[in-house]
Amino acid sequence: MKLNKKYTCAIIGLGKIGLKYDLNRKNFIQTHSKALNNNKYFSLTCGVDVSLKSLNLFKNTYKKKTFKTLEGLKKSKLKIDMFVIATPTDLHYRNFLFIVKNFKPNIIVCEKPVSFKSLEIKKISKICINKKIKFVVNFIRRSDDVFIKLKKLFEKNNNKVLGKVYYDKGFYHSCSHYLNLMNFWFGKYKSHKIIKIHKRNKDDSKIDVLINFEKADIQFINTNAKTKREFILKFNSIKIVKYKNKGITINNKRLPFTMKQYQKKFYSELLKYINNKKEYNLPTIKDVLYNDKIITKILKKY
Repeated sequence: MKLNKKYTCAIIGLGKIGLKYDLNRKNFIQTHSKALNNNKYFSLTCGVDVSLKSLNLFKNTYKKKTFKTLEGLKKSKLKIDMFVIATPTDLHYRNFLFIVKNFKPNIIVCEKPVSFKSLEIKKISKICINKKIKFVVNFIRRSDDVFIKLKKLFEKNNNKVLGKVYYDKGFYHSCSHYLNLMNFWFGKYKSHKIIKIHKRNKDDSKIDVLINFEKADIQFINTNAKTKREFILKFNSIKIVKYKNKGITINNKRLPFTMKQYQKKFYSELLKYINNKKEYNLPTIKDVLYNDKIITKILKKY
């Protein structure tokens, strides 16, 4: 792949997905830090975090510059082409605004959910369009080889798929990536029915809900973190099960476990998007807007 330049990158937030998931795990590439550091088309330039411990860990591991605040990065006058926002969700919008005001990024990668507030998502979209910034979300399953192959399997099926997705935490926080995946696999949202309300919070809720897509009816079931299965899908005589940290089975036959290097694959797909390729498998701001529209419709009455 030919690129006109090597993109300088700053990671904002050196938590688990930013830095720590794959430390001391030789064959794993599950963080932004390791994926960018190992990719010849990107130049991992610096990390930003309020935690001195995390900054030292990043500096000792990757030998890159560190800053405690975005203001400190601004004062350094480093030129950054791409920002990765991997802070807690309630800080995403604030960090986004600071970045677009004080830097000139070509690309922004954001962790999910982008925001709990629809207005903030709409403003992010408008700013990125006006400033011609490529904005993508780290829904890692969309760029994974096995999940892409499953899409091709579903496309050959003429019967409706029935399934269950199991999630903990809040619907917005935990289901945004699976909602995007189901749209990717089964087409547009058609309707929904609330099955049970477990807990209603200001920013998020725990609910059981049946969502009807063009080619599937999927129940999203709130459960505890100990649940071993992430989803079950059935159609014809086929049963597909996704287990936490153990991969996917089709009729009890296990598929190759590709999630050890999911972040590597994400950035390979991002390069296609940067290069303006017609086909790439990762979500853009348009997907986020559509996701938010569905979630708002589901949660607004409850």
